[in-house]
Amino acid sequence: MHDSKKENITLITIYVHYTIVDMEGAYSILIYPSQVNLVMLKLRFMLMKVLGVTQTGMALGYL
Repeated sequence: MHDSKKENITLITIYVHYTIVDMEGAYSILIYPSQVNLVMLKLRFMLMKVLGVTQTGMALGYL
């Protein structure tokens, strides 16, 4: 069974991490929650899952 509560917590954690890594990008999502920004956030989320937390900061910096 899919645990959406766990996923939400993960998303929040990643969002916080993302905010620290890329303040400007996160700010634009807060101000303009457009489809493009949300897709970018999802892509970074997927990238984080693929690369793991250790390389995430570096990967997000280059995205």
